[in-house]
Amino acid sequence: MGQTIISGDDFTYTNLSPQVSPTDPENPFHSVNATVVSNPYTYYMIAQYRFYKDPTNPQPVLSYFMPYDIQEAKAQPVTVQYVDSNGNKLHDPVTITGNIDESFDLSKVQYKLTIPGYTFQKYDPAQTGTISDQEQTFKLVYTKNASPVIPTPPTTPTPPETPEQPTNPSKPTPPTENQQPDYATTTGEVVYSLKKIYLYKNPTFKKSERITSYAKKPRVFRPMFVVTDYQRSSQGRLRYKVRDVNHESKTAGKTGYITTKSTYVSPVYYESKPKFVTVISPNGVNEYNEKNLTEKVTTFKQGTVLKVASITTHNLTTRYMLGNGNFITANRKLVMNGKQKQPKRVVVKRAINRYNNANFSKKNGHFKKGDKLAINFYTYSHATSHSKSGAKRFAVKGGYITANAKFVKVYK
Repeated sequence: MGQTIISGDDFTYTNLSPQVSPTDPENPFHSVNATVVSNPYTYYMIAQYRFYKDPTNPQPVLSYFMPYDIQEAKAQPVTVQYVDSNGNKLHDPVTITGNIDESFDLSKVQYKLTIPGYTFQKYDPAQTGTISDQEQTFKLVYTKNASPVIPTPPTTPTPPETPEQPTNPSKPTPPTENQQPDYATTTGEVVYSLKKIYLYKNPTFKKSERITSYAKKPRVFRPMFVVTDYQRSSQGRLRYKVRDVNHESKTAGKTGYITTKSTYVSPVYYESKPKFVTVISPNGVNEYNEKNLTEKVTTFKQGTVLKVASITTHNLTTRYMLGNGNFITANRKLVMNGKQKQPKRVVVKRAINRYNNANFSKKNGHFKKGDKLAINFYTYSHATSHSKSGAKRFAVKGGYITANAKFVKVYK
């Protein structure tokens, strides 16, 4: 019950609790023809004047009823901001919603984001809190990491030249090819090859010191490498020291040096947020509850278009967060930015065979000209081979067929 203060004829109520409606269901004055009118209010502030002729038995003189409505409090969102030590924005804010008195913890992976180039410093004003009927703002403060210094090879001093007789000037020599970027990707990041490349024993590339080669492959099966270090060749060209992480290949685990040319190698993970992504992996892409890709929710099939809410980091990889707060990988081998068209049906132009796998190991069916087939997904032959590029195949009911436009035509 709340507190009541009487000042003259006025009543002041504080911390009011709901009270019982005082209406009479029937006419209490049977001798008078009267109609009971129901009051639409549910709650009343009740006061009563009493006559104290006998202090031990005061008699009520007047009852005072003031109807009122209770306005239910609405939960307000909590905004989580990501800033540097100077208050500058580093990442799009995250909004926490829920019910009043529901607690939250900003140390959870969906709130404590990994921001490239920065280290988490503190929570402002606190790590935990509860949702209320007031809007709240919490900040995660980060400090900028020191930039790594890339070693520059020492130059050999040039001895003084002996003066010679002047000669006619010769034509200028065109610059030698040295288009390597004067930087290195962060150690621990993953790159994949875009064209045929070689793995070498040393940063100065020699044909006799090639460890293995990697053929140009379709995007979904491109060879991947973890960058463990970087060195320069004797000519000053930058090289990546890498470890082969193609787990189903015979070369898995091998280490050596590869080129850093952007026309030959590229980061595996996207670094910016698109509006949509399309699943391109033949095996589909899994959706997870957690940013570290644990607690699987479902698998999206190849061709599925997903709307992206934000991009976030996990260690030296990136994830896309979907509108429901769940996560998928941002690996370029598995997803492609934008809305991509997925082949769904083909008509046979020339007689073809069906096979038991994408490598066409064993014939298990035949189709004649004019036959129409539904496509489950597309893939490529020799997926784990580094010596063969692979040919595109369509997975259909019962096996695999060629995707060669000379033999089949995709239609809507």
